Amino acid sequence: TTNSTSNTTGSIITAGGIGVAKCVNIGEDLKVWGDVTTVGDTTISGNLTFGDASTDQVTFSADINSSLIPNANLSFNIGNTTMQWANAWVGHAGITQKTDSGKPALTVTATDVDQLAVSVTASQTTADVVDIAADSVTTGKVIDITADALTTGSALYIDSDSSATDTRSIATIIQNHASATGSTGLTVQSDAGRGVFIDTNLAAGGFALEIDSEQTTTNVAKIASIATSGTVLEVSQAGVMTGKV
Repeated sequence: TTNSTSNTTGSIITAGGIGVAKCVNIGEDLKVWGDVTTVGDTTISGNLTFGDASTDQVTFSADINSSLIPNANLSFNIGNTTMQWANAWVGHAGITQKTDSGKPALTVTATDVDQLAVSVTASQTTADVVDIAADSVTTGKVIDITADALTTGSALYIDSDSSATDTRSIATIIQNHASATGSTGLTVQSDAGRGVFIDTNLAAGGFALEIDSEQTTTNVAKIASIATSGTVLEVSQAGVMTGKV
């Protein structure tokens, strides 16, 4: 009945090794003053605590053959602000933001100045590559871009090199509700330089600028200018013109 508190106390004490050919049943705690090597499978019931200091390490040489599921929702982290994982390869990433998180659901901090911050390689043919459903936004912005250090770069650049002759729009903006009479489909503000520049290069192509208007009693086009000695509307022709202005 004498309990053991060390490897030198207890009802049975031996200075040598012990070989056991059959099962061993221990009614209380098992304490080992050294390494534990298990040959075969190990099943442990109950909670597990590895290490008692941040200097302790857990190393996996084998693959993980199960899911990693926390015992509390939105409570534990993978890494922290100072100790971060290098890379992650996953088939699908689902991110859920807590209602009281006080921070974005996803933050990307890119510090490599000559590499992409986010790269998407898409193989979709009939499905959208990126889809944003922001039907709850009222006074906020769905996409907000700031690029205050631009020199010869662009805040938004779209390039399509498709040779297909099918009718399509490279960029489409739709205000899709007839009751939204105070909305504007596209606003361009330029505090310096040009406001809008259209460069069409196919000589026999369609219109460089076309307006399809349904107005009957209101103006189709309007120019509001405070010009004094300048020209409100200038039309120039580089070649011999046989058509109409």
